Amino acid sequence: MSFYVWGIVAATMIWLFAALIYSLVQEPLSEVSDKRANLIDVFKEFRLLRTDSVFREFVIARSLFLCAALSAPYYVLIAQQKSDSAVFVLGIFILVSGLASLFSSPFWGFFRITPVEKLC
Repeated sequence: MSFYVWGIVAATMIWLFAALIYSLVQEPLSEVSDKRANLIDVFKEFRLLRTDSVFREFVIARSLFLCAALSAPYYVLIAQQKSDSAVFVLGIFILVSGLASLFSSPFWGFFRITPVEKLC
């Protein structure tokens, strides 16, 4: 039991340390004006999908990845039904998912789009 308590305490301390660091970040003020928008104005913004090809491709790619994100809980449920320890399966899934993200990030970093500064 004390292992879990100390784990939660350590995680809390790390979170508070990160919050302290992030609180020191000075962000520039927003250049976006605060205006009220009605429903018609919101739908007018969809014209970006027609005119901006980079944004359109981004939206399409993110939409296609959505099925992978939404299907993950079903994989966990199926694995829990086939296993004796439901908590262990969930823990393994979280660990493997995190490791996959950690190791795939450098790989996908090589395929990044041209930096925004060069597009302007």
